[in-house]
Amino acid sequence: MKISKLLEQDRLGQGDKTLAQNFGDGFLYTNNRIYKNVREAVIKNGYSFSSEQNSFYQALPFSQLERILANKVIPLNDNVTVLEQLTARLRDAIEWDDISDGLKKNYVFHESCHGVARAVAKDTLTSLKDMASIESQRLRTLQILMEESFSNTCELLAVSEAQDPIHRIFYEQNSYTFLFEDRTNLKNAMRDIGEKIVFKFMFLSYLHSNFLFQGLEEKQINAILKMIGDGTDLKLDPKHLKTLKALSRIAFTLDVRFRTVTTRFHLRLNGLQLTIEKLLDFNFLESITAHKEYRVFLNSLTDIALKQ
Repeated sequence: MKISKLLEQDRLGQGDKTLAQNFGDGFLYTNNRIYKNVREAVIKNGYSFSSEQNSFYQALPFSQLERILANKVIPLNDNVTVLEQLTARLRDAIEWDDISDGLKKNYVFHESCHGVARAVAKDTLTSLKDMASIESQRLRTLQILMEESFSNTCELLAVSEAQDPIHRIFYEQNSYTFLFEDRTNLKNAMRDIGEKIVFKFMFLSYLHSNFLFQGLEEKQINAILKMIGDGTDLKLDPKHLKTLKALSRIAFTLDVRFRTVTTRFHLRLNGLQLTIEKLLDFNFLESITAHKEYRVFLNSLTDIALKQ
């Protein structure tokens, strides 16, 4: 596909809430509901985007998350101007395959998900600050990993709308996760089972993955369904339950080293002094059930992502 065509399609979606310097941003904002909802929510919560002074982010991205959340400025690579200059010089001679492996990506979608989750946490989890030391650190860990799980879930489910080659190209350039082979199954599940059920189920599956589980056992699945049912057993058609179990395996394809080493480093940057083994060694589903604020947190994030 010609770069000139991709740039033209991207420009059609540009507006006051899109990023002209981000390749595919205008298209995704216009054609991908979760991407658009996250953008609108993060802007509403005071975040902006900048391609200036982000050298630390370029060097070591995951070390800068708390700085991003504190300053409310999300780093951006200008990966459009270079393409415009090339197409101006070579007209329609450049194909996507010519430059796809070398074009710098942007992860403003993922970082925006973190920004939205942190903003919602400040509104919903305020009463959980005055806990005893160890419990407080563990609940702080739970919040951080729920924020990460929200980002994981948004990136996974937003792929369900990437039904054409242009959408897929732009989505791959703007996401860590782009499991196009699962698109049809995800789309069908959201239609047949219900968007919110699938979103919450995958959110809590990713949460188990980020807590370093290897997969979901029957007791965890039952606990998740009860949580989604807000304390009552959620009755599902056996076929739908089988579908959810199959989809849950996607969450455990996250890189194991990233889940351990990077999580340990991130928790340390947040001032949590306990070892990762102690921080993760508690029944977090029980904690979510015991503190209704976490259920409000989950429900609020689901509503934001799936807003019509």
